[in-house]
Amino acid sequence: MGSTHVSLSAAAIPTDPNFDNQSSSFFQQYKQLPSPDEVRSQARAQYLAGTHWGDKRRDVSTGFNARPSPAVFEFIGLFVKWGSNVRIAEGQSLYAIRCHLKNAVPEIYGWRTDGDEIFLYMEAIHGRTLETTWKELEHNDRIHVCHELRTIFDTLR
Repeated sequence: MGSTHVSLSAAAIPTDPNFDNQSSSFFQQYKQLPSPDEVRSQARAQYLAGTHWGDKRRDVSTGFNARPSPAVFEFIGLFVKWGSNVRIAEGQSLYAIRCHLKNAVPEIYGWRTDGDEIFLYMEAIHGRTLETTWKELEHNDRIHVCHELRTIFDTLR
């Protein structure tokens, strides 16, 4: 694979504490992202119903922790990662990568800051994670996955 140099100016990456990616596919269909309170409520409801995505130990039934269960709004294809340990820099990274590698990362729709918590709004991608699938993969399949990841990381460099 040939090397392609991609340049992205720091000025092209949003730095505001609250950002809506108006050019994203989300805003082609919807006017606004759910509020932080709506995200918290959705995360709690999904946790209590046992339908939440992610680590089952990220309890949000009585309060919130630094890295709570994400909230998923299936009907609008939205995944929200949030908490006091979440950083805007992660959203900025997704934004920058997506500008050059369209399918390598979920599309970021925006972010919000509410007190000490950050909310990253992104495309909900259905399927199993590599973490949960890895132990079931045959050796050759693992090698193939590693090669695919290597290609992606080489492109990012």
